[in-house]
Amino acid sequence: MAACIWDAFPDLTASELRRYIRESADHALSPDSLYGYGVPNAGKIMLSLGNHSVVINHQNIGCYPNPAKDKLYFTGLSSMEGQVSVTIYNSIGIKMLEEKNIGENSSLDISRIPDSIYLVEIFVSGEKVFSQKVIIHK
Repeated sequence: MAACIWDAFPDLTASELRRYIRESADHALSPDSLYGYGVPNAGKIMLSLGNHSVVINHQNIGCYPNPAKDKLYFTGLSSMEGQVSVTIYNSIGIKMLEEKNIGENSSLDISRIPDSIYLVEIFVSGEKVFSQKVIIHK
């Protein structure tokens, strides 16, 4: 499980990953010498990391709200030169939505996307500049 989570969130340090795993376990609040922290819960870990974002070029780019219902909004795109596009992938890497020529005050209609955890990536002239996990929950 740790390898899968680290693969999904490669910017986590080992100690952060260990902390998320411990906090998700069923005996996290009262570990003992027999069961330790108990059985980790991958779903809890993914929900905890849902707001964990990776800014690749250290730009002031973002998307909100998280969790989202019907619309996803973007910030920091006005300073981008070139074609800005947004792509949303599901947890197994299938492209769920792609929108090209996104502007600063743009939003995406995500009402047709089923509830789950997704990866939102923003590209400028074909180069990825932002990546964030987003929870869609209606």
